[in-house]
Amino acid sequence: MTTRSHDGLSIKNLTTSSSKSRLAILDILRLVAIFFIVTGHLGLGGRIGFIELGTVGVSLFIFISGMSLEYVYGKGEGLKFLPFFIKRILRIYPIHVMCLIVAAIILGSDYLPSDPVEFFLTLTGFCAFAGRWGCRLVETSWFLGLIISLYLIFPLLSKGLKKHPIGVILALFFISVISHEVVRYFYMSMPGRLIEWFPPCRVFEFGLGIFIARRDSIMKIIEKIKLPALSHILQYGGNLSFPIFLIHFPLIAIISFWRNVGGTLLGLSVYFVLTWLISHGLLVVDEWIQRKIQPIVLSRESM
Repeated sequence: MTTRSHDGLSIKNLTTSSSKSRLAILDILRLVAIFFIVTGHLGLGGRIGFIELGTVGVSLFIFISGMSLEYVYGKGEGLKFLPFFIKRILRIYPIHVMCLIVAAIILGSDYLPSDPVEFFLTLTGFCAFAGRWGCRLVETSWFLGLIISLYLIFPLLSKGLKKHPIGVILALFFISVISHEVVRYFYMSMPGRLIEWFPPCRVFEFGLGIFIARRDSIMKIIEKIKLPALSHILQYGGNLSFPIFLIHFPLIAIISFWRNVGGTLLGLSVYFVLTWLISHGLLVVDEWIQRKIQPIVLSRESM
């Protein structure tokens, strides 16, 4: 059995094999990204000058997602959209639902969805699209709505960047820049941090990952970076990035209690240990789930 990653936010898959080796550099970037995001949310050096490290971390995940999808799916040749999209859903949502359950236990009933609409938005991760950011249970789940939206256009972007790489990547850059400016000047008063989740604002980062994956000269260099002595640690850390991304924010609520018990160091220590333990547990359960749904994935891929 082998491990490989299909998304920017890496998820463990022990039941499939791939002709392509796992890219160590992507696991390193995942670890950097999740470090930036967690430390940013904790207020531990979350900014360098005018640059917010949390924003950089999210951009890295979007970039990695585009790059890893293009790499794993053979640069888009012969990609069947429906099996591809179903596979993405089955890879992301089981662990997301588990994180919602854990968050509900941690935060209590006051944070549960208050109506059917909020329940649906919370379950799907599309809260930001309704002006509710990440809803109340797992605020970082706003990323799911964004990444699912980018998955929808991945086949189109992959094909476009194959035929007209320079023209399409420049077009995506200008779309992103113009979208940022339009949102900044006309829609900043809207709830939900529109620049963060609005797909046109982030499409360049996603497309850039696809663009890089299509540059053979760059990929040959990246593929040579093996780091065998660290491979297991990097893979494990990369796999852990997704549950950490989702669950670390609800767990922030426990810091104040333990800080009152034994100071800031104890509070942060308990927080990091629990974040790791819960994320590891989620990965173990997700591995079992993925084995159970593997026949569905394989049957869809063979359609």
